[in-house]
Amino acid sequence: MRILYNKEINISLKKIIHNKKQCYINSNYGGEKIKDWPFYKFLKIYIYDSEANALSLWTDWLKNEYRKYCLIEKKNGGMLNGSIHKIVCSNDGLDKKYYLEHPDKIDNDTLIKSCEIYVKNKFKLVESIKTKGFIFSKKNKIFANYYNNNYELYSGHHRIAILELLNYKSIDELWVYTLLYKLLKKI
Repeated sequence: MRILYNKEINISLKKIIHNKKQCYINSNYGGEKIKDWPFYKFLKIYIYDSEANALSLWTDWLKNEYRKYCLIEKKNGGMLNGSIHKIVCSNDGLDKKYYLEHPDKIDNDTLIKSCEIYVKNKFKLVESIKTKGFIFSKKNKIFANYYNNNYELYSGHHRIAILELLNYKSIDELWVYTLLYKLLKKI
């Protein structure tokens, strides 16, 4: 038994919900089942319909979410220091220090290009899982909290959504936080 988290195996995807950070609740998917997550819907369009349409819709949604939550830390469900913000700050030719300190000042073109990079990387993840399956490793553990007979996901949301869309019924392993972890986090 591990002190902070335990590995549980063969967890039904039907028991997985999105974590309930306030920004996710405000955007109507915090605490919801996989099929109700916005990016599940965009991934579904990518896999079963149109890459161009999925790219456009997901990019537009991300841009709007970024504008709403760019001043709220990622650890609190916001987008400050999250993936989109990091992509913007890694662009050559931009004043990285300025955008780190003023994430709300990012121009629309830069933001859209950064969102597109992010989305295209998720499309690559889909193709990887389609061809190789989902490969577990120390680097890509998926963490959750067991709560009310569900697993509230804290990482791996896109991977789980992809598995659901590719008709997986369960996830082979999930790392679940222990009571000690939860108590220490409150300190």
